[in-house]
Amino acid sequence: MELVLKYRNEIYGFLALWIIFFHIERVIGLPLKIPIITQFIQRGNCAVDVFIFLSGFCLCLSLKRNRNLISFYKKRFIRVTIPYLVIATPFFVWKSIEEFSSFRLAHFFFDLSGLSFWLKGCQNAWFVHAIIVFYIITPLLFTIVRKGVLISFLCLSFMYILILGAYHYFPISHYSIVAWSRLPIFFIGIVMAYYIPHFEFGSRKLFVWFSIGGGVLYCY
Repeated sequence: MELVLKYRNEIYGFLALWIIFFHIERVIGLPLKIPIITQFIQRGNCAVDVFIFLSGFCLCLSLKRNRNLISFYKKRFIRVTIPYLVIATPFFVWKSIEEFSSFRLAHFFFDLSGLSFWLKGCQNAWFVHAIIVFYIITPLLFTIVRKGVLISFLCLSFMYILILGAYHYFPISHYSIVAWSRLPIFFIGIVMAYYIPHFEFGSRKLFVWFSIGGGVLYCY
């Protein structure tokens, strides 16, 4: 755990580069075709999963140190929302002008707020819109995790049931499935961060089953 925290920024940097090369390979292709490297880059979507797992992991540690929700949300707002607004505002202004040949305020706020992603599937900044929602519900997920490993596993299973049910019976969820399908891995990160530091021998079997079960559900 100490190594994860020590090299967190380096890990995030590597994951960001992995995602960037993944998109470059998909859009224009890479000049060098080395089979092993190309196959690795083509699985850049896995970097998003690792990034979201580490986000849940680190947020749990933050809440364990300080459970003041005002402080928690303030830090998240400064680190995520403000940089997003600085970068996204000019982009969505340009997007509105490009699509309608003039600036449309309603369309601009529809994109900037993330509603265009959740309701229409516009994925220009889907990761930020998803992670903001995940951050908002983190204290609730943290409270569930504190109730025990078994409760956590039941909650994880329930998440998958809801996601699969929504995908099959609630068509609008198709637009945002790229986000909701990542919520379980975010939750697993919280569970791991909470229980690994005070891992008792008597609970190891239950924890192993949680890990196996979570992995199987995630792969499915």
